[in-house]
Parts: sequence; C-alpha cells; structure tokens
Amino acid sequence: MPIAASPVNKLLVLLWLCSAQALLGQLNNSIFQQKMPRKQWENQALFFHKNSEYFDPVAPGQTLLGAQFRSEIHKALGSGAFLSGGLMIQGLYGAQHSARIWQSASPVRLFPLLAFRYVHRKQRWQFGHLPGPLSHDLPETLMNYDWAWNRPVEYGIDHRIFHSKYRLNTWLDWRQLAIPNQSQQEIISAGTVVKPIWISREDFSMSSPISAMIYHQGGENLTQRKPLVTQINLSAGLRANLGPWEINSQFMHSRDASPQLRQPFQEGWASSSWIKHSRGQWEQALVLQTAHEFSAPLGAPLYSSVDRQEPYSTVRERCILQARLNYIHPLAVEGVRLDLRLDPMYDCLNQKFLISAGAYLKVEF
Repeated sequence: MPIAASPVNKLLVLLWLCSAQALLGQLNNSIFQQKMPRKQWENQALFFHKNSEYFDPVAPGQTLLGAQFRSEIHKALGSGAFLSGGLMIQGLYGAQHSARIWQSASPVRLFPLLAFRYVHRKQRWQFGHLPGPLSHDLPETLMNYDWAWNRPVEYGIDHRIFHSKYRLNTWLDWRQLAIPNQSQQEIISAGTVVKPIWISREDFSMSSPISAMIYHQGGENLTQRKPLVTQINLSAGLRANLGPWEINSQFMHSRDASPQLRQPFQEGWASSSWIKHSRGQWEQALVLQTAHEFSAPLGAPLYSSVDRQEPYSTVRERCILQARLNYIHPLAVEGVRLDLRLDPMYDCLNQKFLISAGAYLKVEF
C-alpha cells in the first residue's frame, strides 16, 4: 500500500531521509542500510558472502555465507511521532559450528523490531530497535561493517541532530541482558559522534568528525562472578570532499578502564587515512591503517592489536596498506541491487599479502 501524501506521512519520509545521512566509512555501506520507505509495509532480503584470508593471530580470516529477511510496518501517529514493528530472520550457513560469531549455537536468529520515533525540526529520537551499527559514520577501525550480519540490529536509544553547521549522533545499545543464575554478563555500548561542518558547498566540503565510545561488560551480581570490562575509544579526524574525491584522516585512542586488565595493553593508538574516488557505480579507495597496542571492541579485528575472544593473542604493531574496490549495480529487476567488493592488502611489518572479497545481493519489495 503506497504511503498517502498527507502532512504526517511526509514527515515519515523526512524521518527516513534523515536516517540515511550518515552511511559512509571507508566504503559506501548503503546496501546494509534502511532506506526511505515507499510503503507502509516493507520487506527486504539480503544475501551475503564474504571471504577473508588474513592468516593473522588476531584476525585469521573466515568465510561467511548467509541471508537475512526483514519485514516491517511503519505507522505515522501524528505530530512527528511514528511507530514501526516487524521481524528480522537471519541464517548463517554452517553457524552451528562457529562459536566465534554467534552467542547462540543456532544457525538461525530472530531479531524483533519495534521502535518509537519522534521527529521535531532538525532532531530525531528513537527508542527500541535503532538504525543499526553502520549508521554512526565511524571508521571501520572503530565499527566493523561485518556487524551488518554478525549483529545487524541495535536496541536502545538513539538521538540525532541534523544541523547545517554540524551533525550529532548519540546512542546507547543494550547488547546483552544480565541473567545472574546463568552467569550471563550485561553488555552495554554507547557513543557520541559530532561532526562540525566547516565548509559546505556543492563542489567542496570539509568537516572534522569527533567520537567517543564506551563498551562495558558487567558481572558483579552473577552467581558465578565474571570480570568487569570497561573499554573506551576516542577519535578525531578531518574529512574533505572535492567532487568525486574524498580525503579522510582519523586518529584514534584506546584505553582499558577495567578494574583489572583482561588484556596486555591498557592504552594504545591507531590511525586510518584514505583517499577515495566515487563515480557512477564504482568506488575505489587507497587506505593506510596503523596501530600501536590498540584495542576497539566493536572495530575490525584486523586493525586491532588484541583478539577480543582471546585477549592475550596480540599483534603489538600494525601497518597495513589497503586498496579497496567497490561496485554497486542496480539490476534490471526493480528493487534489486548487487554489491561486489575486493580488498587486496599488504602487511608492511610482516611483509605479506592479505585479501578479502565479498558479494551482496539485496531485494526490496
């Protein structure tokens, strides 16, 4: 059923346009994002395949093959308020043998979708399921785009401001509920990203994204006590866009503020710099990643010094030169898009080549 062109439903369109503003890390991850709704009831399917060959102590590489199906209904309540509800089903083929990816041994996972949104002028609040981990406009060093299938839905509170001079996003993601008699830890992550916009012209723009994130695992009230973990990540950078070109440089800091360290490094730093060219269906980027005793619980493991699953499996220094090729092509069938990615890399310190490749097909109806 098409959305009627009432003032309230026009706000629904504005709401989703705003939610699609912060998509870009090093690559255009729009295929993993929720677009502006064209219907009150929407369905989409995402088929994904990714293979990475890293042979690294922290990120050995893996092959993933699976699919997601998402169905959601949007209802405008009036005065800028909206309610959305639905369900996401995800199957990762062979997941019953992959404890590193799933908290559950089941190869099929269900994610309930229920959110209340309120839009007022240039601000938006959302409670329930959130826009997703890739909507925060963070570099992959801090937010791995593999979360699009490893944990595609966030739950909690999200607030955004879309001002002509800056963008602001603050969120809290309740990742896991504490169950004392099962000794299941509470896991919470939260963050703020602010992006002052210094220049905004049609042919040139410049901004300086700044972020602060915290990741916490509780365990003090469990039947079988588990160690408390609190990790903090800070970042600051500069981004310039000139026509089809983007130049971006980010500096990141990590600190483990846990009462007792669960990893060898209390503090560390990382940097990520890239130049990207986008034209038509093609996107190419050249990236330099460096790190020293750096840890980011939600970031890509290849750019970290610490394995989150085995904290004493470490790589103290990182220096990776990476070429990225991304091809996005709408197919002849309406609502179907193909995303192909190839990432050849060179580990400058260990003098070896690494590679990652992926294929993603999205169907919206």
